[in-house]
Amino acid sequence: MLLATDDEGRTVFHVAAMFCYLEVFEGIFNWAKKNLTTEKVNKLLLDTDNTGRTVFHMAAEFCELEVFQGIFNWAKENLTTEEENKLLLDTGKEGLTVFHAAAISSTVKLFQVLFNWAKRNLTTEEINKMLLAKVNEGRTVFHVAAILSKLDIIQIILNWAKENLIKVEVNKLLLTTDNDERAVFHVAAMFSHPGVFQGILNWAKNNLTTVEVNKLLLARDKGERTVIHLAAEFCKLEVIRAVLNWAKNNLTREEANKFLLATDNEERTVLHVAVMFCEVKVSQVVLNWAKENLITEEVNKLVLATDNEGRTVFHVAVKMRKLQVFLGILDWAKENLTTVEVNKLLLARDNEGRTVFNVAAMFNKLQVFHGSLDWVNVNWAEENLTTQEEDASY
Repeated sequence: MLLATDDEGRTVFHVAAMFCYLEVFEGIFNWAKKNLTTEKVNKLLLDTDNTGRTVFHMAAEFCELEVFQGIFNWAKENLTTEEENKLLLDTGKEGLTVFHAAAISSTVKLFQVLFNWAKRNLTTEEINKMLLAKVNEGRTVFHVAAILSKLDIIQIILNWAKENLIKVEVNKLLLTTDNDERAVFHVAAMFSHPGVFQGILNWAKNNLTTVEVNKLLLARDKGERTVIHLAAEFCKLEVIRAVLNWAKNNLTREEANKFLLATDNEERTVLHVAVMFCEVKVSQVVLNWAKENLITEEVNKLVLATDNEGRTVFHVAVKMRKLQVFLGILDWAKENLTTVEVNKLLLARDNEGRTVFNVAAMFNKLQVFHGSLDWVNVNWAEENLTTQEEDASY
């Protein structure tokens, strides 16, 4: 009866661990120890459910420290070292280790207990291997901690790595990518709470060379997106500022220009992405940084850059119905660009020969159409466009 499993392959031990019933877990074990053979008791403990999870996976992912610690202490008292290691190091069918599960847990102390066990019982090589182990999505413990904004766990791993690994192995830990070819910096830029990305970057600045940090920040994912592309896509203004501050202090002007003009697999710059997904403030931060740190020719190149459909940031703003973004960039352009350059933006055509006004009409963006037309009439057309140019824009 105790060896029976439910439809998900879970034994009574799995269920007790999953719902954090330590007394039930201990009670079942004590009964089993008296009434079953050692072989059957061990089988009950070491069995995995349909996803390959042991009782330790369940306790690490779902329970508070006290319950996990109780099961953990019980294992040390009743299992051989080999059996205990099997419980702790087994991976599920999804590749989930107990350390992944602990990173998902709500308490950092639980991960620390587990990591302390690893330091006492595993070799440096084994711990490094465990840290590089990936779930089916290709994510390491490091990725999981970054996604869930667990900066304390990230720092536990990084501090251990600094003390025990050579530089090449530390870099490998930071540069290991998931199935989307994203390293920990990529996922932190996308998902983490404010301060987590900065915490990882601060550690990198204090422990790696400038060249090594640049490699982390300039690494591209499967979509050819750098960290700043992903930060813009998720409107993480604090991450964008952190990356731009790093660029200002550590890159040459030529390198910074190359960095800002880097395009993804749709030939979008960070400005295209910011305009597409975010409010005007994000685009203005990028533009103001460019103005302060690049020469005029390079700033113009950023503003006038086109994606693989020939669209400028204006085309993108209109298509996405971002009137305030469109007007915000227009105001910035009026203050910072020449008349010829602003005209070029307004009159630019995409690969289908469409101006921003064509795009507004095409996608039924009436509010955007009127808003942009009003801005041109009030701020620009009479003073700066010839009649021929004004007609051509419509």
